[in-house]
Amino acid sequence: VVAYDRRSPWRYHALIEIAAIAAQKGDFTTARGHLAEAMKAKDNMPGSLYEKARTLDRVYAYKEPKSSSKNGS
Repeated sequence: VVAYDRRSPWRYHALIEIAAIAAQKGDFTTARGHLAEAMKAKDNMPGSLYEKARTLDRVYAYKEPKSSSKNGS
């Protein structure tokens, strides 16, 4: 799989695509995990691709279900 091949020049693009697919299925936590993996390599990816990952992460963070405690506990 390209996303896990650290030598592939398409790795970061693939991670972002996998994140988009996970988000489309409603799994924002997994999506954000893939984006986090991509964003770790900020210095190794084009700035526009990093910005895309960062922006998607913000959107998915907003849509991700918040863990909330009930009854004030």
